[in-house]
Amino acid sequence: MKRSGKSSVLRRLGRLFADRYPDEVCYIIVSCEGITGNFYERTHSVFIKCILNELNYKFNLGSIDGWQEFCNKWEEPPEVIQDFRWIDSFYTALCRQWLPDKKLVIMIDEIERLYFELEEDDGYLSDENEIHSPASVESSNTQSLLWDQINKLTQREGSAIRFVLCGSDFFTSKIMEGDNLTQFFQKGAKLNVDRMEYGEIKEALQANTSIVLHDDAIEYLWNMANGLPWHSKIFCNTVIDQLITDTSGKRTTIYPADIQDAIDLILSTTKDVASPANFGLLSLNAEEELIVHVAAEALDSRLDRISYDDLMDRICQINKDETKSAKYETALLSLVNERKLLKIDRSRNYQFACELYRMYLCREVPPRFKKIKEV
Repeated sequence: MKRSGKSSVLRRLGRLFADRYPDEVCYIIVSCEGITGNFYERTHSVFIKCILNELNYKFNLGSIDGWQEFCNKWEEPPEVIQDFRWIDSFYTALCRQWLPDKKLVIMIDEIERLYFELEEDDGYLSDENEIHSPASVESSNTQSLLWDQINKLTQREGSAIRFVLCGSDFFTSKIMEGDNLTQFFQKGAKLNVDRMEYGEIKEALQANTSIVLHDDAIEYLWNMANGLPWHSKIFCNTVIDQLITDTSGKRTTIYPADIQDAIDLILSTTKDVASPANFGLLSLNAEEELIVHVAAEALDSRLDRISYDDLMDRICQINKDETKSAKYETALLSLVNERKLLKIDRSRNYQFACELYRMYLCREVPPRFKKIKEV
């Protein structure tokens, strides 16, 4: 699930290692975000170059004899890298020479990006350096070779190396549970970060003990964010900040109007917050993009769901190419099952999984979809 707080959990895990095992465990957190090149080059960048950079930063190793020579040796991918045996050679040498008395925990964030090549920014609903299509996913055989080598490394008797992988639904459904399932993933523990409970959101708003919640405020926030952790956190922080900076006098009660003010502020704020990436809208294909914009325009505060027939009628009025009907069926399934932007009930009515998604789409209608408003 996107924006679920996975990265935050990873950072907290790192702090736990630092607090409880400062002398026994060396932990490194790296991210696959922004990596380039083919699959082998991306693997080398994540599993070697990023690790060396983080170690150098954490322990200031640059001035120690031999460290720079060690880094230079691994600066470029080995000439023969297809079987990934160089991973074993690197970590064996690293632990023996530089971390002889420590266990090494490698935590890799955004792991699914290892499977995508970066493409140029193609305009709306895409951010620079974001993944665009699974078409560039490498063969399952290549992927299996990588994880089989990682498995051998971690399972070797006396091994002091462990990996913690953090990724979205794509990684868990297509890689960890896909056709290329390896022993590494069979033996690994899988933990899911899910939506926040109603009570957890209430606790977050009441973390400041001076704050009082109006009866309807927490329910309104819950309905808007639908328990999505990142969005709920942004709501809570924004509401509290607004109360603190309220110039009309000190207030300690949160009303539904405060939640609405926070929504307006979030949706109109900087690209870092109000970006397609934060609203599940990256990498949509043409059919998915049209569907969500049609649904967003059709639904409002008076109508929270749209029937399949109504949705398809609206789409056909805009795009009269009947040969694409099968593509729209596939796109609908993807929006429900994989992207989780839409929900479907037993009567085949569709609604947004989070009301905030719909509100965002209504504010960000690209010019080529102007005719949607005429339907």
